[in-house]
Amino acid sequence: MTADETSAQALVRQEILSRLSHELRTPLNAVIGFSRVLTSSRAGSQGASELAMLESIRANGERLLDLVEDLFDVAASAPELPPALVPVNVVVAARSAVNASLGAAVAKGLGLELVVNVPDQAMVLLDATRLLRILRKIVGNAVKFTAQGRVIVTVDGDADSGRPTAIVVRDTGIGVPAALQASIFEPFVQADSGTRRSHEGAGLGLSVARTLAESMGCRLTMESEAGVGSQFVLLFPS
Repeated sequence: MTADETSAQALVRQEILSRLSHELRTPLNAVIGFSRVLTSSRAGSQGASELAMLESIRANGERLLDLVEDLFDVAASAPELPPALVPVNVVVAARSAVNASLGAAVAKGLGLELVVNVPDQAMVLLDATRLLRILRKIVGNAVKFTAQGRVIVTVDGDADSGRPTAIVVRDTGIGVPAALQASIFEPFVQADSGTRRSHEGAGLGLSVARTLAESMGCRLTMESEAGVGSQFVLLFPS
């Protein structure tokens, strides 16, 4: 098979994935959205059991949507689908990821803060869609696995030039046990893996995030201490 044929197949596959993704996300977003509306508008008139059922619909809809997004990200990050590298405003991307998790953080009573140590118009040659997917996954994970305290997202850069060098996500969550740290970026691994896991999810998020990062020439690293918190660093190409 020639390079042109491989590229054409990759484009067809990407188009199919895009259409399937839309067709699955649209009804799921409707289920989640309407369940939220019903829960909010009927909080004073429905019994506890009815409200619990509505909350279950919302929670399971969000869980299924997360899984759908992870599975499509796994497929979309295949080697034959190259990233679309363009100048991307990393401050805007970081702010978007923070805003996406703000509701969940507020509901848990967590602080969620964005710190910017680069110019507001700081640009890096990246795939904008993949960057946002990575940031939403690692910020969302930080909020998900933090019961109290805060999550801080920092856009760091070179002190002299102002060039962005990394985005750092720090949390005060459950941390990752030392025995799992070597495999935390593998598919289906979670920080609280075990028979009595307290957090939902397939454990694909970090694996997808690292694959997407490496496809753009970035590195995704982690430092963690169980019971203290974690730090994830997305390092941009130099």
